[in-house]
Amino acid sequence: MSITNYTKFVDEYNLLHTNKLPKNQYGGSKDNKFVLIFLGKPGAGKGTQLQYMFDRGYIGISVGEVLRSMAKKDTPEAKKLRNIMNSGKLLPSAFVMDLVAKAIPNNRKTGIIFDGCVRQLEQAKALDKILKKKGIKIDAVIEINTPDKVIIKRIADRYVCSSCGAIYNKGGKDTQVKGICDICKGIEFYQRDDDKPSVVKNRLKIYKEKNKPIVNYYKKKGIYYKASGRDGIAENTDKNVMKILKKLK
Repeated sequence: MSITNYTKFVDEYNLLHTNKLPKNQYGGSKDNKFVLIFLGKPGAGKGTQLQYMFDRGYIGISVGEVLRSMAKKDTPEAKKLRNIMNSGKLLPSAFVMDLVAKAIPNNRKTGIIFDGCVRQLEQAKALDKILKKKGIKIDAVIEINTPDKVIIKRIADRYVCSSCGAIYNKGGKDTQVKGICDICKGIEFYQRDDDKPSVVKNRLKIYKEKNKPIVNYYKKKGIYYKASGRDGIAENTDKNVMKILKKLK
């Protein structure tokens, strides 16, 4: 698969999410110095939490969002990508980590969040090597802990802006103005193919199988934290994440 345009997609994604959100929309600290990894089951609330963090000045390296942008292209590579993603299977680690390496800025001026970059133990080890070469260390790995029943309900209500990829939920963080994206003002939305019930169940199964060794890996490094998302309310999850960041200061 070609990765030529990956950096362009990342730049577009970050530009949309960091420059067009109203400042202090979500309140909280403006602290944006940390390098973070977010873990969590599909639908745990990582996408919404990313938007909160972007408002605080972070830049994001979100493999899932960028891959979905790439998959929309009318190319053989995009078709292969769509087939893998729509099945709920994981992409080859070498491919994912090549994307990540290309997206990390050489001279960062703010915090970085990695989302969807570490789904297998080998990816965690590969990311460590990539970051070491760039002189970057991970400050915290935060797993958003959300029950399956909350996730299934949330995903059934989830929809995505066709223009910028912002994620909304009919039963949670909906658009401020009905039918209009808060970020890019787009008016077209869709439900992701990988949010279909059969695919979600497969993704949850894969996550549970692959996540335990990843958690143990970061626990041994002393940088693993868990943020509760048990009630499915995004604002409460964000408060729990911010409590963790305060411990890092």
